[in-house]
Amino acid sequence: MKNLVIVESPAKSATIKKFLG
Repeated sequence: MKNLVIVESPAKSATIKKFLG
């Protein structure tokens, strides 16, 4: 899932990182 997020857009990756904390 992480890879898919990064491919979609870097901004989304940052959001996911926040959730992961």
